[in-house]
Amino acid sequence: MSQENKVKFGLKNCHYALLTETIVDNRTVYSYGTPKRIPGAVSLSMDMQGGLSRFFADDIAYYTTYSHQGYEGDLEIAEIPESVSIDIFGDTKDENGAIVETNLLQPKEFAFLFEFDGDQKATRHVLYKCTMTRPGLTGNTKEDTAEPQTSTLTLSAAPRGDGKVHTRTSSSMDSSTYDGWYDEVYDVAAAAKKVTSITLSNNTLSLAEGATETLTPTVLPEDADNKNIVWGTSDSAVATVSGGVVTGVAAGTATITAIAADGSGVSATCSVTVTE
Repeated sequence: MSQENKVKFGLKNCHYALLTETIVDNRTVYSYGTPKRIPGAVSLSMDMQGGLSRFFADDIAYYTTYSHQGYEGDLEIAEIPESVSIDIFGDTKDENGAIVETNLLQPKEFAFLFEFDGDQKATRHVLYKCTMTRPGLTGNTKEDTAEPQTSTLTLSAAPRGDGKVHTRTSSSMDSSTYDGWYDEVYDVAAAAKKVTSITLSNNTLSLAEGATETLTPTVLPEDADNKNIVWGTSDSAVATVSGGVVTGVAAGTATITAIAADGSGVSATCSVTVTE
């Protein structure tokens, strides 16, 4: 196992990866493009947004809350790459190769990857939901010596909807994950909260031909990510079911099944007897 760093220094290997958010089964799924390098990193300084907030009463700190709203600060780089202008700020390159800037588009969100060196090993970082503001246009005349003129971008890193803000490597991280840090955005998704039980309002039903009865499912846990139910019948010639509504078709017996749609395999059944 590698030893932990005692100090950090330097800044390098800055990358960005565009963020896409989609809704799948009532969950927000976060996906990222392939990281692209931002060369010429000079400095990065970001302050945490939020912190402790104290409410005072009875001459004491009566109640204390804590919030973490991400980070905000400045990224100084040698020059803004064309890829950043086009991918993040939405600039376009015309048929003559000129890069055209308009005020019609909002900057795109992205993950920001970078690393600080250490006395043992560089610590690699990713901020998952970042935005960047376009810098102003500045320049200075050359004097006796040509001093490089850098660009400073205001960088904001907000929490994602699932609360995730930032991940960094550790001394115990496996080498394959560490070495592949810039191949794709490291994002181990939280496991979906699956259904653990389904209870139907009736375990047995007696119906006349043509009569209907509604089965109401209770799905637990209440905060399961996907509480949808797939309904089925063992014999549609005897009884059918749609959305929990059971209809008697012909005399006989059938089993109505309610199956969790989240793939957990949880189910519940109701025995139905249909009479003439």
